[in-house]
Amino acid sequence: MLSLAEFLSKIISPILKKHPSVQMRFFDSEAFSGRFTDVLMWETAEVQEYQFLVERLRETLFWGTYFEIVEIIPAIENAYANYYGVAPISG
Repeated sequence: MLSLAEFLSKIISPILKKHPSVQMRFFDSEAFSGRFTDVLMWETAEVQEYQFLVERLRETLFWGTYFEIVEIIPAIENAYANYYGVAPISG
């Protein structure tokens, strides 16, 4: 079995590079939450590219071995502002 560093560089990095329109941010939350220890935030304007990336990750040890995927919460930044035609309140 690969070390975590090897797994990330040899398996995960090439998958991420295949989908440059999808950006990943990683947050460590174990000091702040008992439910989740890590949070991944994905950002893209290309929903199908995100879906393809997730399908590829599901075929690796990333999904279920290194990480337990508890929830996927789709969201649109400032959607209320766009809908109501107002300026967003976030800074």
